[in-house]
Amino acid sequence: MSTPLRANFIGCGKLGKTFGYLFAKNKSIAIQNIMTKSKETSQNAIEFIGQLLQKHQATPHSIFVHFSGVLTSDELNSAGNLGYATASVHPIKSFGSPKDNIQNIKGTMCSYEGAAEFFDLFSKMITGIGWELFSIQKDKKVLYHLGCVEVINSMVTLAHF
Repeated sequence: MSTPLRANFIGCGKLGKTFGYLFAKNKSIAIQNIMTKSKETSQNAIEFIGQLLQKHQATPHSIFVHFSGVLTSDELNSAGNLGYATASVHPIKSFGSPKDNIQNIKGTMCSYEGAAEFFDLFSKMITGIGWELFSIQKDKKVLYHLGCVEVINSMVTLAHF
């Protein structure tokens, strides 16, 4: 098996934990670092993902990823300025408990905005966990996210009628 992509997660809430767990289980990604606002949040993510992480510098052929539906990969310019690839990845799905998410995830559509050279690799990884990946332009992210929120919220409302 080839060496998996080395990724550095920026923020690791419900969505980041879900991604990390599924990718680690599928052995399609090696998570180098999880960077959050607090040590407790990072530790909770590491425990949930179940992958041993060691503090170390990001390495070549690694990518910094955040999971915002609205913010673009430009939010990671400090890493980009150091020569690392950056991306913003976001599924079209409402995320509750990560434990529930990993059970009910097949067929999820997921947007990718960022380093073009990593799109094909991310696409294979996403397909490997049962999702589908599509590319989105930076200047369309806000409109994309607004549309997703409106549609998903409407679906939830209609499901309760």
